[in-house]
Amino acid sequence: TTLRAVDPWKHPGRDLGPLRELLDSAVKRLKGAFPDQPEVEAAIAATLGWDYRELGIYDSAESLLRRSHELSRQTLGDAHIDTMKVLEGLGTLLTEVGRHAEAEKLFEQLRVTQEKTLGSEHPATLVTLNNLALDLDWQGKSAEAEALYRQALEAQTRLLGNQNPDRLSTLSNLAACLAATSKTEEAEKLYHKLIDAKSAALGPKHPEVLQARMSLADVLNRRGRFAEAESLLRELLVIMNATLTSKHPLTISAMHNLADTLSNLGRHEESLALARKAFDAQVAFAGPLHPTTLNRKNELACTLIELKRWDEAIPLITEVRDQYKKMFDESDWRTLNAAGNLAFALNQTGRVKEAEAIWRRIITHGNKEREANVAPIVNAGANLGSLLADQERWQEAEAELLASIGTQDHRGESDHWRTALMRTSLGRVLLETNRLDDAKRELDRAYATLHESFGDEHEKTQKAIRYLVQLAKKTGDVSGGASFKAKLKPDTMTSR
Repeated sequence: TTLRAVDPWKHPGRDLGPLRELLDSAVKRLKGAFPDQPEVEAAIAATLGWDYRELGIYDSAESLLRRSHELSRQTLGDAHIDTMKVLEGLGTLLTEVGRHAEAEKLFEQLRVTQEKTLGSEHPATLVTLNNLALDLDWQGKSAEAEALYRQALEAQTRLLGNQNPDRLSTLSNLAACLAATSKTEEAEKLYHKLIDAKSAALGPKHPEVLQARMSLADVLNRRGRFAEAESLLRELLVIMNATLTSKHPLTISAMHNLADTLSNLGRHEESLALARKAFDAQVAFAGPLHPTTLNRKNELACTLIELKRWDEAIPLITEVRDQYKKMFDESDWRTLNAAGNLAFALNQTGRVKEAEAIWRRIITHGNKEREANVAPIVNAGANLGSLLADQERWQEAEAELLASIGTQDHRGESDHWRTALMRTSLGRVLLETNRLDDAKRELDRAYATLHESFGDEHEKTQKAIRYLVQLAKKTGDVSGGASFKAKLKPDTMTSR
């Protein structure tokens, strides 16, 4: 109990320095303390390892979990439930730090052992199946992951019932997988089921219920329903501040998600203020080197980019990219996303050759076999297409934009607002090369999506309107041109 008190989720706001010192002292005392009781040392080492993991101190966590596993193997054997439990924790740790191939191999080995000793539908075996699926999911192997999630979920539902915590964990992971792969309609339905089940079992204000509702807000954002997402997140923040405090990691996540939603709504100053607040709270909660802190830093950099605060944004996003590369690898989707954001900022500040080189490297070296990598690769192609259009390299621009839109169509995101932005850029290329019927088709479709997602006042929609005005002028469509010109804000009339 004393050891578990270091859990920062249960004690948000506590200074983590003394907690680290407490753990380090416990590890020193553990050495040689139980020479004739290896099973006791194994249990304590596992607990300490998980505590280090909670603090984001992964090297120490891994060392202790491996020590615990080795002691358990020697005293209890590979097939003992305690040995398998420690191995499960080690695999989860490896997944979190991005060592996915090692984690996948470990979970596969554990699954074989469990199926032999416990059976293929034992609750522990199904937990391993869920964890294996999660590791595959984070590798971008979404189709494999989805199949395993569904396999585990079917067995857990049939054998354990709808309210079983392990089943709900699998349901949550499946919903997240579907959301990330553009199957947002089914994801939204699953999150409603998850919320109903958790609320019935735990009460409407339990942290797990609040977390599920926050995930639902993410799906609403993905579907372009930003006003609904904002309303839900503000409601959640009121509850979280009252029941969990402002220092709790869930509250910090909700602040970040609301900042992201405000950015989608074009309210960038509000977004930046909240993003800074969320980042500072995350540093205070978990320290500057925790993976989640790095994610918050990346999100803060993105907000600075939206606000065109290049002097702050470029050094920050460069730092984020380099840290992601060190923590994961150059082809990981997080590194690719940060690199793409850096390229965007460089392009906007006139460092065009550097931006083009980065986007081409993402397209060339990003592994599209990983589903998670597809989005940054597609975005790189779309941004490269816009850059080439700015240089009047129309043929190259068209090829990049068509490739990105084709991938979006294949992923079922033909009418997503991000795809609409690509269509806007393609419409511009077609307009400039006098393929006016094709330009009208793309720009009309882009405008319809952007109008529905953001309204006419948003800068993303204004760009499409501007090209539609130019198109009407070229085609002599006086009434259509007047209609769109009336929607055009004065400050965007002369923009490129």
